Amino acid sequence: MKKDILLAEPCYQLEEKRCGFGRLGLCCIACPAGPCRIDPFGYGANLTGCGLGKEALQAKALLAKILAGASLSLQERAGLEEETQALTWPADRIKVWEKLKLVSSDPFYELSEAARVALNPAGWQAFELEMQAMRLTLAVISGGIPIPQDNWGLREAGLGALYPSGPCVVIDASNLKLAREMDIAARKEKVKLVAGGRGADYLSWWLGLPLLGGKEELRQAIKMGLVDVVVTEDALLLGRPFKFLGSPVVFLNAQQEREAAKIIASAKNAFSRREPYESPEKGETWRFHSGWREGWGEALLKIISRRKFKGVAFLLACSGEGAEDLARRLREENYLVLAAGCGIARLIKAGLMSEISMEEAAGLLDVGQAVPPLWHLGGCQAISNGLNLLAALSMPILVALNGLGCNRAYVSLALSVAYGARILAPGKSPFSEKTLKLFDAAWEGLEATEVDLPCGM
Repeated sequence: MKKDILLAEPCYQLEEKRCGFGRLGLCCIACPAGPCRIDPFGYGANLTGCGLGKEALQAKALLAKILAGASLSLQERAGLEEETQALTWPADRIKVWEKLKLVSSDPFYELSEAARVALNPAGWQAFELEMQAMRLTLAVISGGIPIPQDNWGLREAGLGALYPSGPCVVIDASNLKLAREMDIAARKEKVKLVAGGRGADYLSWWLGLPLLGGKEELRQAIKMGLVDVVVTEDALLLGRPFKFLGSPVVFLNAQQEREAAKIIASAKNAFSRREPYESPEKGETWRFHSGWREGWGEALLKIISRRKFKGVAFLLACSGEGAEDLARRLREENYLVLAAGCGIARLIKAGLMSEISMEEAAGLLDVGQAVPPLWHLGGCQAISNGLNLLAALSMPILVALNGLGCNRAYVSLALSVAYGARILAPGKSPFSEKTLKLFDAAWEGLEATEVDLPCGM
C-alpha cells in the first residue's frame, strides 16, 4: 500500500518509544552536574545529584511546564493591553489563597522566581514546588487574558470553511499580536483568514475565524490547492514535502514574520498564480457556536437549576483521541459540558457541539425542549472565566482531560486545582495528593453566598 507523504505525519518519536523517565518527570538536566534520573522501581538511584527525591523531581518538572505556559501567556498579552480583560477573583477564593500565601501582584517577579527555583531546585520539597507553581499561575492569570469582546457566534469548521475559493491564509500561531494585525489586513484586502492546525481552537475563538481543523485537515487543504499561505511555527517541517513536490503554497514562520500586510499581500500574489481547484463536492462543513460572552451567567444558572445537572464539567480536549468518548461519559453522568482545547475539531465533527448560544438554549427550556450536549468555551485559557463564574455561582466544578497537550494546558489545570475543582484525568494527576487534598479541604464547607458576578460574566 502506497503512503501519501503529503498527508502523512512527520516522523515524530513514537509515543511508546519516548523516554519513560521523562514522561514520569523523573529525569533532570537543569544543572551541569546532570543529567540525573531516578529509578521509579527502586532498583537504582532514589535521589538526584542535588538531593531531590522522586516526588520533588516530579514537582520540579511540573513547575517547569507551568513556567513555560505562564511565559506564553505573558507573551500573548504583549501589545494587547486594550484587548486584555483583568479578572476579578471571587472574595471567598481570595481569602483562602491569602491564607495559603498564594496571592502576588507581580507576575514578572513570580516568573523569575519560578525560573530560579526550576533551574536550582536543591533543598525544595515537592509541596513547596507545587505551591510555587500555583503562585505563578495566579499572578499571571490575575493580570488578565486576551478576551474577545464581540467574537462569539456561529462558526464554520472543516474544509468547507475555505469556500468560496479566493486568496486564503491559514494561521496556526501563538503570536496574537501578529494574528490580530493579519485579521485587520485580511478584512481590508478581502483575503480569507482561517485558523488551522494545533492552535486553531484558540485563534478561532479569539479572532472569530472559521476553523479548518487540526494538522490533518490542514495538510488535506494544502494538497487540494485551497490554500495560498500558511503561517505556522513549524513551517519548515510542515512545508518540506509539499515544496519537494513543487507546491506553490507559501510557508511562513510565525516566530520570524512581523509584517502582517506583507503576509496578506503574498497571499494575493500566490492566488493569482494558483491553478483553480475543481471538485464536484464543496467539502464537509460543520457548525458550532463559539465564545464565552456576557450574559452566560444567568443562562447557565437557569439551565443548571431547571435540568438538575450534577454540575458543570470543563473538558480540556488537548488531544482529539478519546475526547468524544470522554464527552459522552460526562453527559451520561449528568454534567453540562463546556469544551476547549486543540483537539476540539474531533468533537465538532462528531456533531456534539452546540450550534446555538447559551441564552437561546435557556429559552428552549421554556417550551420544553432539550438543551444541546456541549458548548464551545474557547481556548483553554478561557477556562479562567468559566472557573470564576462557577465559583461565584457556588456550582460544583469538574475538569476532565484526555491528556495534556501543551504547557498552556498545565496553567489551566493549576488554576482549576486552585479553585478546588475535581480533576478527572487518565492515570495519575500531575499534582500530588497532598496538594489536591489541601485545596479540597480549603473549599469543603464553603457556604453558598451571594457574590457579584465577575466582570464579563
